[in-house]
Amino acid sequence: ASSVTLPYELPKHVADIRIFSSGAESAALSTLSAWFDLAHSLFSEFAGANAKLDPGPSPVRCWPHHFDIATYVSLEHGDFETAKGIGVGMSPGDETYDQPYFYINPFPHLDAADLPALPVPGHWHSEGFVGAIATADEILSLPKIGDALPQFISGAFSIGRKKLGV
Repeated sequence: ASSVTLPYELPKHVADIRIFSSGAESAALSTLSAWFDLAHSLFSEFAGANAKLDPGPSPVRCWPHHFDIATYVSLEHGDFETAKGIGVGMSPGDETYDQPYFYINPFPHLDAADLPALPVPGHWHSEGFVGAIATADEILSLPKIGDALPQFISGAFSIGRKKLGV
């Protein structure tokens, strides 16, 4: 769709996509698009609200290695492998959850034995990684998604910062 040269290789079955079919696949693609649109909107607002942090949030982008959309908020300068930070993102679903889910993932990972309650609709995930999660089913059960989801994101982010000590 563009002449941009990517700095990484896409799998052939992805790179060869030219058109999407109609019918059920088109409806599923529209639904997935709505999740990405919601995430982009929320994360752009979140990144703007946290722009004064130093080093602060990355641009909101779709990360090719997991096909998730996220901003990574660097909370310390230094080596990316050791500096504290928090990923704030949305996965379209993976081997962990078979549906879209929002996540707030502090790094280094938190101690799973000492986690406070999260804002609704969140829960803690602690197998393989420790992060605050809100699945599509949990989000869609909310009476006011537009109010509760941003509160979950900012509340879980605040908890992550407190637990990381920054």
